[in-house]
Amino acid sequence: MESTTIADETAVANDNEMEDTDADKLAEEFQWTAATIVQSIAVFCLAGCAEILGGWLVWAAVRGDSSTTGKKPWWYALLGSVVLVICEF
Repeated sequence: MESTTIADETAVANDNEMEDTDADKLAEEFQWTAATIVQSIAVFCLAGCAEILGGWLVWAAVRGDSSTTGKKPWWYALLGSVVLVICEF
């Protein structure tokens, strides 16, 4: 059998109170406003456009459209890869 002392129970209770206090502080520090909502949507849309552009650049260099201009230069693939890496971080 495990024996727990009053000191152990007090330590656990204090840890739980500290966790609750930290969560309350975080909740009080951040507030959703119209500006933060618009900013979040803008960043989301920008990330989506960057991902589409990066993917297209790689696709254009690897496959391209052979009926009109053919494959794009190799640096399209390099630029597209850089865009994708930056977009994901």
